[in-house]
Amino acid sequence: MDVLIVGGGLSGLAVAAFLGARGVACTVLEQEREVPRAPRNHLLTDATMRLLGSAGLDEPVRRIALDHAGRLFALNTLADAERTLLRTPTGGVSCNEHELEVLMLAEATRLGAEVRMGVRAADLDAEYVIAADDGTIRDSLGIGVHGSGTLGHLHTIRFRAELEERDGFLVRAVGGILLPEEPGTWSLSVPEAGDPGELVVKALGADMPVDLLGVTVTEVAARVADTFVHRRVVLMAKSAYTLPPAPGLHGNARIRDAYRLAEILGGEAPLDAYDRERRPAADQAMADALKERYSP
Repeated sequence: MDVLIVGGGLSGLAVAAFLGARGVACTVLEQEREVPRAPRNHLLTDATMRLLGSAGLDEPVRRIALDHAGRLFALNTLADAERTLLRTPTGGVSCNEHELEVLMLAEATRLGAEVRMGVRAADLDAEYVIAADDGTIRDSLGIGVHGSGTLGHLHTIRFRAELEERDGFLVRAVGGILLPEEPGTWSLSVPEAGDPGELVVKALGADMPVDLLGVTVTEVAARVADTFVHRRVVLMAKSAYTLPPAPGLHGNARIRDAYRLAEILGGEAPLDAYDRERRPAADQAMADALKERYSP
């Protein structure tokens, strides 16, 4: 079987690893030269960890786990003692997206995938093509999308600071999310642009030494492709759907997609089963995310 995966993010690398565990070699093309820094964490549930375990990936993932339980609190600023617990995960593993993708790259390669970084797809000459890119292939095939479209943009500030906290926080003072990455490094995601240093100080509620590392801007959108399968091309990642942020949780859906697609390509179901199963799940996730985002 000849499988070409365009896009070396979490989705593309996860399906490459799952395929490799089934003895199916593939080629992954990623236009970036190295795995980008990602100001996001993933809270992988026990169910997701079991899927990873089927390919021997659960223990490597546990080794990169962050040293917190993935709890999320709401508060005015980090200096405030009064806080409201919004989420307490039961089980699962929390890890940074960058570290998870670096791990998946190594594991996919170990399991037989050929991963080419810094390479654009010139053609789609393969028996099966998995479009795990930004939507370029989807658009070139004339596949439409539905949903609310662009809702705004998220400005994420990465910084270093000596904070004793290791949980995540919804910070009302800046209307953003503060999340830990590796020890001593944090990310603050806010919906409006502003002076990074001032936003961090306002979120912390104290003037303390802070080392700013950079700012990234990402689109917040709600869109789902009208079909996930077009002849021999399968859509994954942002090609298939983009949902509003749900702190830590979207990685589970990406890994579930990858696991199911590997099963299907392994011969357990016809290719169009991926569209029949995963597109309704994406539609429901989009509806749930929009309801949560805009409900009173």
